[in-house]
Amino acid sequence: MKKTVQYLSFFFILFSLSIAVFFIFHSNEEGSKIIEKKSIPLRPIILKKKVAHDSPLLIPQKTTSQKIISNKKLKKDLTIYLTTCFKHGHFRDIPNFNPSDFAKDILSVLGKVESAIDLWRNVHFKKNGQTYLLRQFEDDGENGSIKKMIYYKEFEDGTLQKIPLPPHHQTGASKQIFESYFSGDNIEVLYNETLNQMTGSDHNSEILVQLIDNQLKRLDIKLEGHDFHCKIP
Repeated sequence: MKKTVQYLSFFFILFSLSIAVFFIFHSNEEGSKIIEKKSIPLRPIILKKKVAHDSPLLIPQKTTSQKIISNKKLKKDLTIYLTTCFKHGHFRDIPNFNPSDFAKDILSVLGKVESAIDLWRNVHFKKNGQTYLLRQFEDDGENGSIKKMIYYKEFEDGTLQKIPLPPHHQTGASKQIFESYFSGDNIEVLYNETLNQMTGSDHNSEILVQLIDNQLKRLDIKLEGHDFHCKIP
């Protein structure tokens, strides 16, 4: 009888151990599944701006869910401007400089162009043998910027004589009104100067382009603390 009790106790202990091992193994298996599910990297993915090799624009790109939209024409124009600058000795300190890649880098940092305006426009023209200068520029107004226009008679020694304009031409004149001054017979346009400003979506970047008869004269690029300047003699 005593041996029977011992055998039963022994089998009961074995059975209890088997149950315990089963639950421990099952718990570990479920735990490993949970750990496996949670083993996805928890660090946020930081978007990095793709730049060409040896590009100086090694600026961290801000995380954003918005798609950066670039203007194809602007990229084409920038490539032409940068090529002109390089031919005149600019950007030679940048290894393996490529105008097209650099233009792409500029646009990726600039972001979406929110405003593109002519800060000023000068037109030098001759009418009946006399040289004139017509200038239109952006000025601060009560409700934001406003276009203003000034008209000069220009002399050979460089001096200017102001010509009065009607009030509705002095302020807020349209493009049609502006161009009407140098359109028509007996008028020869000598050259046309513009300074265009393009501002990026982050408002900390801008591009200034000065053109004379659509040929680059000056290029200033400001991108989050990085400044690039090019002036064509």
